[in-house]
Amino acid sequence: MERGIYITDRDGESYGNFFRSERILYQGRSRYQDILVFDTREAGRVMMLDNIFNVSESMEAFYHEPMAHIPLAMGEGDQEVLIIGGGDFALARQVLKHSFVTGLTLCELDPEILTICRRWFPEWAACESDERLRVRVGDGFDYLDECPEASLDALLIDSTDPYLFESPLISEAFYAKSARALKPGGVMMQIIADFLFYKKTWFEVIPLVAPYFSVLKPLAIPIPFYATGSWGFLLAGKGRTDLDPERVSADYLRSIPGLKTLTPDGVKGWFSLPPYLREEFGDLPGL
Repeated sequence: MERGIYITDRDGESYGNFFRSERILYQGRSRYQDILVFDTREAGRVMMLDNIFNVSESMEAFYHEPMAHIPLAMGEGDQEVLIIGGGDFALARQVLKHSFVTGLTLCELDPEILTICRRWFPEWAACESDERLRVRVGDGFDYLDECPEASLDALLIDSTDPYLFESPLISEAFYAKSARALKPGGVMMQIIADFLFYKKTWFEVIPLVAPYFSVLKPLAIPIPFYATGSWGFLLAGKGRTDLDPERVSADYLRSIPGLKTLTPDGVKGWFSLPPYLREEFGDLPGL
């Protein structure tokens, strides 16, 4: 590809977004997916997986900060954390900003993602030098079987968009394994789907999660990198009665170095679904 080509991520046949590439850095296929890394003028370096924009240098904080810091705020004391996916290291870098995280395992299915991101996103991959981080190549669904029962304080599922295909990470078996590995009071955070084009995914996911978690909170988080400007995440708690956004306090956020996107009031707003979603989700279990 020559410089100046427009690279597009489409949602259906009539909607999407694009970037103008300044330079193609890598293009290839791993065992699992097509991978493209390119530079842009506005968004910095971008990685695309299977023709879907995955991450960009300039906008990654809009995704990775809430993915890390909201669920970790729900815990108490030292925390053991597992990331499933996250091979770009950007989420791990955020998690490791907390001194109360005593151990972090990153389980990435595709070893090519790790290799490519070490080369082309070295600022994120630099967190690999943190002795608390353990990198495991393998299937996160299977890895949960190796986790001792009640051994995790937080499980963060940073996978390829699960709504695009039949994913084992959206299954009753996966949520049963996740709940088994979490301690009482532990939390799970998972990227699910946009509320506009892929709303039906939520009606498939929530009934699968609800039997294993005592409280569920869909979050609508603004992420300008994605075509609709907002994306849906699920925060779930095991054996607890609340997931209170007040825990994401000003003091908590001040303790995080280099924070870019989170404020207490902003987070409270993400926990509050708009009326049309509250009405449509009203009959779903656990909400």
